[in-house]
Amino acid sequence: KTKESVNAFGLARAIERKQPDYALNILADLFNEGEKPERILGALRYQLVKRSFNPQDKLKKIELLLETDVNVKTGKMKPNFALESLVVKLCR
Repeated sequence: KTKESVNAFGLARAIERKQPDYALNILADLFNEGEKPERILGALRYQLVKRSFNPQDKLKKIELLLETDVNVKTGKMKPNFALESLVVKLCR
């Protein structure tokens, strides 16, 4: 397995392939590089929703993304943990 470039697109591909360990590693790398959780969330929304062709699947992804966004913005969850939780849920 080749190491993909560390960006939200690689993260979205790992999520689409249902590879939670790999996706969490990419997410950790993004955090270590100083990427802001809000930017990661926005890029994930763009990638995952754009590439979802099943309406039910798309709706589920949008609901999870929105829930994470609200949890981050209201301070209900720490941004890094909220995104880690999102990645795990999306990989199910």
